[in-house]
Amino acid sequence: MFGAHYDESKDIYRGVAAKAQQIVRSLGHEDVIRREAQLATNVMVLLRSEHVAEDAPPSVRALNLVDFLISRQMGRRLRGAAREWDRYVRLSLSTGGVYPASQAKDLLGDHDNLSHAFSVFNGDLSEGELGLREDLVSYWRRMVERQKGRPNDPRLATDAEALADLFLVNKRLQEKGDEARVVLVTGDENLVKATYGGVTLSRASIREPDLRDYLVSQSSPMATDFSLRYVRHLWAYIEDALIGRDALKDSHVADFFNGLLAKGAERTSFSAELTERIALFPKEHQDLIPSLERINVALSDWIDLSTSGTFQSGLNDFAINDEFRQTILDIVLKSDAKLEWSAMLRLIQEQIDQEQDRLTTNLSDTGIAPLVKAGLLGARNPPDLNFASFPITQSIFTKLAHGAYGDAKDFERDFASIKDDCVLPVDRGQIDDRQLSYLKYVVLGAAFASADKWSVALEHAAMARAILDRREAPIPPIPHGREGEKSTKVITGREALFLSATAQRIVAETDADLETARTYLVRAERALGSNPETNPTERFAHKVRFDGERLALGLARYYLERSLTNFQCDDLYDAALTHARVVAKLPMSEHWQGPARDIARVSIAINLVQISAISTFRTFEGWGRPDDAIDIVRHVPEYLQVVKSLVRLPEGLRGPGGSESTGTLTCSNLMTAYYIAGALIARSSGGEVSKQVSTEQLMASFPSMQTSVVTKYDPWRYQRLLEFCNRISLPPYAGNAD
Repeated sequence: MFGAHYDESKDIYRGVAAKAQQIVRSLGHEDVIRREAQLATNVMVLLRSEHVAEDAPPSVRALNLVDFLISRQMGRRLRGAAREWDRYVRLSLSTGGVYPASQAKDLLGDHDNLSHAFSVFNGDLSEGELGLREDLVSYWRRMVERQKGRPNDPRLATDAEALADLFLVNKRLQEKGDEARVVLVTGDENLVKATYGGVTLSRASIREPDLRDYLVSQSSPMATDFSLRYVRHLWAYIEDALIGRDALKDSHVADFFNGLLAKGAERTSFSAELTERIALFPKEHQDLIPSLERINVALSDWIDLSTSGTFQSGLNDFAINDEFRQTILDIVLKSDAKLEWSAMLRLIQEQIDQEQDRLTTNLSDTGIAPLVKAGLLGARNPPDLNFASFPITQSIFTKLAHGAYGDAKDFERDFASIKDDCVLPVDRGQIDDRQLSYLKYVVLGAAFASADKWSVALEHAAMARAILDRREAPIPPIPHGREGEKSTKVITGREALFLSATAQRIVAETDADLETARTYLVRAERALGSNPETNPTERFAHKVRFDGERLALGLARYYLERSLTNFQCDDLYDAALTHARVVAKLPMSEHWQGPARDIARVSIAINLVQISAISTFRTFEGWGRPDDAIDIVRHVPEYLQVVKSLVRLPEGLRGPGGSESTGTLTCSNLMTAYYIAGALIARSSGGEVSKQVSTEQLMASFPSMQTSVVTKYDPWRYQRLLEFCNRISLPPYAGNAD
């Protein structure tokens, strides 16, 4: 999705959620809950009284009341459509299915022409292209305004910029002789009509000289046939797709997609003659028409997305099935007569919550496939999550850390097998799969985190935590084995909390956000203490990663404050240095091993390099004594050795034949940048890291800041780090290593 349109779409969805929440607040949230609970109670009283009567009503009547009860309880917990719509947006729209065009350059890195063309969306324009783009924006704004008739509409600029970028990216492809095309697909009929007639000299203004010069110098039909080649509408496709799968009937498929066919771009429907001609002689139109298979797949995907949005908004169609309704009915009719109505409401709500967990984990799983196809799954190491008692689940984290998922089916197969890790007893005629849902949430959170989608990871962690937060009588504890027998498959919430701490730290925009991350970390440590079955070796491994995360949090506090104020932040530096000294000796410890623990070792090593870089920089600036962190800095070569032994370093840092790096963990841009900084620090102090890799090679491997931005302070951090590396690589700091 083009950048401006991507941002606009997110703003619209957020606005819908915010408006719905405002309505709830204006009614008074407590009043809403009280009213919903009372309605649910009334229905339960009616159900029980009618079923104990001699002339009990037909079961259909009872199930209708159950449907009403389910609907009311859903509204009570989720605060109406606002909560669900907001969740749907974050999980479905912000996950693997929709990307801003600015990411295309990196996703298509293996295709030189496409990568070059798509860099338009990153603002990577030549001087001549800058002038042409400015004129194109002016041109398209006039065309769109003329069609829409709303001169003050702020969306005119959004549309004009999108069409200008569309023109430039296709211009680049044409100049390279590449047959690929970038096509704008939109449901805005007026926007499509605004492109009719293309870009012509007769319509270009004299105030658009660069555009006029281009049109005079070019004989290509690209500009005049702009609408035919590069713009499609899909309003009929969307309208009919929302009806449901019954619409997928034989010849109707072509009608749904008439807007996608280039020869129908100037109209909203096909004539019977043209449709028949295309059907009989498809080879004549194969350059403009997608295959029927692709059409069916695309329509099916759209229906899935549309209907999943409906499910997330109300869950009515999904939840109201015979088995689920019968479970709710049994709770009402068979519960102890002494059970208070509020307690019974909690039992009913728990069934609804479990049903929603099943739906949400299945929906989120669909977002993984696009990540795999885009090469994003496992693009960085996931948080160091530890499930020693759940080997299948643990293996998924291991594969994510090693970038082993090259096929979406591999992940889907492993994801489906998580159930084999779980205790799944039957309760009230229904499987108690809370343990399974918890593990799935955390796995999905780690998967999205490995793709640098941390806000989505945080949302999944929150839903995993919610499963444990609901454990309030009369809801039974989450089963972890046969009654009376000891079991190691105990869910304490530790890993969901640790994932929450890590994700919250990375998405934090304020110090208050970082304090929330610290709270999650403290709760994770408490959860560890709540399970007496954990053996000493495992406890040590958990302590290592908790201490490592505490150091990462201290660094985040320092970076955030420095980026916002540019003060020296001595107190935050001292706090981070204290945490660094706690973990300084841990990365080299060899008596704790394993893939997940390797992630902790690498993370700690990189963070110790970071504190070393900060200390060295502060020494340069005269902000502290040279020996402030000498006990940390002098061990930088050892930290780098940990990284080399565990991580797949970029080719430029490996040395001849790659012999300098034997690891298999994913190397993120952050690791690359600080490995370079660490190597330069070691050389500046007379140490040796590698005889084969020169200072020039190190600096040439420094990652692009544009592709490394994850946290709020990353733009500031990478810029300052690059300046630091350039500074330390020059005499008198570089020494004679080269």
